[in-house]
Amino acid sequence: MSERFRRSHMLFIAVCLIILESLITPVCQLGAEAEESAIADYLERGKRYIEMELYDQAITEFHQILQINLNHSETYYCIGDAYRYKNMIDKAVDAYQHVLTLKAPKQIYGQAYLRLGVLYGEQGKFTDAEEYCKIAVEILPKMAKAYAHLGDIYLHRRNFNLAVSSYQKAISLDPDSVEPYTGLGRAYLMQNQFELAIKYCKDAIQRDTFTSGNYYNLAQAYRRSHKLEEAKGQIELFTRVKAYEDQVYSYREALQFSPNNPHLYLKLAEIHEKARDTEAAICAYRASITLNPEFQIGYQRLGSIYMQQGKLNLAKSHLLKAIQIDPTLSSLYKDLGEVSIIQRDFDNAIVAYQKLIEFHPENIQEWLRLGVIYINAEQFDNAFDAFQQAVDLDENSARAHNHLARLCAGLGIKLDYAIELAEKAAMLDPTAPYFDTLAYAYYKSKLYQKAESAIRKALAIAPDNQHYKDQLMEIQKAMDSPKK
Repeated sequence: MSERFRRSHMLFIAVCLIILESLITPVCQLGAEAEESAIADYLERGKRYIEMELYDQAITEFHQILQINLNHSETYYCIGDAYRYKNMIDKAVDAYQHVLTLKAPKQIYGQAYLRLGVLYGEQGKFTDAEEYCKIAVEILPKMAKAYAHLGDIYLHRRNFNLAVSSYQKAISLDPDSVEPYTGLGRAYLMQNQFELAIKYCKDAIQRDTFTSGNYYNLAQAYRRSHKLEEAKGQIELFTRVKAYEDQVYSYREALQFSPNNPHLYLKLAEIHEKARDTEAAICAYRASITLNPEFQIGYQRLGSIYMQQGKLNLAKSHLLKAIQIDPTLSSLYKDLGEVSIIQRDFDNAIVAYQKLIEFHPENIQEWLRLGVIYINAEQFDNAFDAFQQAVDLDENSARAHNHLARLCAGLGIKLDYAIELAEKAAMLDPTAPYFDTLAYAYYKSKLYQKAESAIRKALAIAPDNQHYKDQLMEIQKAMDSPKK
């Protein structure tokens, strides 16, 4: 009896352990998955902060990862990048060196060696720099930057053949990379091969217009090959780009002492935008609104840039946020209306322009624009009212009279009024489009001889306009048709 009880008891315990294990395993998996998800989120945010030059915030995010996994190799690599951009070179070197002590993916190892090679090169430790860059090339044989940086080390050591070979290899891997063209330009300039130096300096400038050194090297190549006018032109460009670089550097220096000041990022973005360095401007504006999520002008400027780039959803979202922060700025509604028009979102375009007109009720251009939007939305009564408002506001606006005349003629309503409006428009501004509208109003009223006379006036001004020719043919066809 006791033996049977013991066996039953053991079986019960075994079953309980199996059940417990089946419950624990998914819980452990969920815990690991949650940690990986958190690490991925911190890593993504940190990298985004680096793109925006918010290095302290990036480092904070990366340290959150180390609270979860003290041996996360990519995190130390990213910390090294943040310190490198902050010009804290010793800390950057320590972080990259720590990567090499950890179990890391091949890509991270290779990039850590490469970063160390570059930093040692900048410190004048060319033997160490060459060693680390060579290891990077061995680990990452398909990475163009690794060969380009190795080429830079060879060039510093005046090993021209190996430098040129490394740069050419980099170009074969990535023809759009700037660095190897810059290196080849310098290498050939140092060897007095001026035509090749000119070629590769131009190639570098074509790929990057915001690095002053390429203009300077090109100027030197021209000068030393006795092409003095070309040299002078490149020196002028060098001076302009160098001034831009110096301005950027001064603001970045200021940001080292005041890294959380959105107004400094705003000024930096404006400098980038003035130089037409659009991507850099976007990064700086993004930094400003990251530091202060209520920084209205940052959203407004981003909305304008995204609009120019045709990134309409991004433009709209940033403009809407700017309006939410400050609904009293009329230019925001104009930009929002134009974005909505491009998207053929006429309902929101109407709302935006209605709001705009609340700010500027006597601006006839905005009434006319609203009228055109109404036409596209097939709200013809509202279009009539908008155009009429423009006519009432300015009795000498040929455009307002023409718009309303065209609408009436197109709808076949108030044709006498349409003729009156069109005649006044053509009198105020006797241009081809207004004679065309007048011809159309006459045609719709079956006054064909007057229509023919008007369209011939349009053709006298614009004889190659196919639309006017077609209009004349249509009028003549109507004139030749038997009267019913």
